[in-house]
Amino acid sequence: SMRPTLKTCLLLPRLMVFLYQKWHFASQMRKALPQIEAGFRSFAYAKADSLSDGELLKEIDRLFDVVQEAAYYNIVGPLLMMMYNRVLKGQLARQGLEFSQFDLMAGVAELQEYAPSIHLHKLHEEFARLNPAVQETIRSSSYAEFLAIPGIETFQGQVSQFLAQFDYLSDNGNDFSTMPWREMPETLLDLIINFTPASEDSCSKTQLADLNLRGMARLKFLFFYRRAREFHLLRERIGAAYNFGYGLFRYYYLALGAHFVQHGWIDEPADIFFLQSAEIRQLIIAGPPVEGVRQLIARHKTDIKRFENIALPTVIYGDQPPPVEDAALEKLVGVPTSIGHYTGKVSVVRGIRDFNKVQQGDVLIIPYSDVGWTPLFARAGAVVAESGGMLSHSSIIAREYNIPAIVSVAEATRLPDRSIVTVNGHTGEVLIHSQPTNEEIT
Repeated sequence: SMRPTLKTCLLLPRLMVFLYQKWHFASQMRKALPQIEAGFRSFAYAKADSLSDGELLKEIDRLFDVVQEAAYYNIVGPLLMMMYNRVLKGQLARQGLEFSQFDLMAGVAELQEYAPSIHLHKLHEEFARLNPAVQETIRSSSYAEFLAIPGIETFQGQVSQFLAQFDYLSDNGNDFSTMPWREMPETLLDLIINFTPASEDSCSKTQLADLNLRGMARLKFLFFYRRAREFHLLRERIGAAYNFGYGLFRYYYLALGAHFVQHGWIDEPADIFFLQSAEIRQLIIAGPPVEGVRQLIARHKTDIKRFENIALPTVIYGDQPPPVEDAALEKLVGVPTSIGHYTGKVSVVRGIRDFNKVQQGDVLIIPYSDVGWTPLFARAGAVVAESGGMLSHSSIIAREYNIPAIVSVAEATRLPDRSIVTVNGHTGEVLIHSQPTNEEIT
């Protein structure tokens, strides 16, 4: 039958609302951005040291709300920009042009507000015009000493203005434990002194006026051209706001860290970056845990060191973070048929005689399954089968029980009972963390 189902009819209005919102997303961003920017400016982060623990937590929570809104636009905006860029790329390809050789942002002077490289280039040129002796003095000066050098007040003012505009930048805009430029102005001086401009010349790029487009083809191109330009500028603006606002967490947590040092819980304020948010709040409410804060920090530092070179997943499904994949771990690979992640102990079942050994939460490993095996799924935390496909019995039942499942995993039943594994129902991987010794098995 070609008649729409009830589910389809219920979904259509939601889909229409979604499409309408994304079609008008640029206007939503333009309206939200001034409020987000004003929200971040309302934080007196430089005075964080004067706040109590409770006041610091309130500011952290208030900042989180603004950052969360900024993060939404900082994700959806760039996604839409990439979509419009992709359409534009296809249109340019039909003109025989590479997207990289097209000057999309020609004439958008506002973009310079969010492009530190342009300003660094100009400052480097100003530095190159200074007396060679003055240049050498600057090279060997701290930032404070640089500001005290006489006779270069104009250049000093330009550098100070640049730092005020871009002082929130750091090596990693998604890690507020990383020191921003405002805390290491000497690095900024080095960037100016040693700046190397990009070899790419925008003047040699193709611009809109160079394209031979007429009629409907031109109208269609202009639509996506304008959308792509608008989202590119919005992307830069929300990115700057997000990086500035997210970086403010640093100062409130460092102020809390200074309090923890005074309590004798940690050795230095920056150690607070090795605690989780829930752990910090628990410390403020109830004091140190039984094991001690320093031991907790040491454990987190060990974990960070251990996983610093892990391969991150290209896609994360849902709200649950995927298990950390240690490159040194052995793995089995099959076909994922029920999504989710689960870590637990292996219980290998080859027939009805093995049913009783399956404990609640075990990773059920089977050669296949049939209707008579269904009761086992109520106890399992995940299922791995050596055979089967998307419509096999084990896959269907696993989806009904909402537990991860992987099928067609060769030689899975050779894993010893009580081995600890992680089942990734998104990628089809079974990570083997440990296998029991002979004594543990017996």
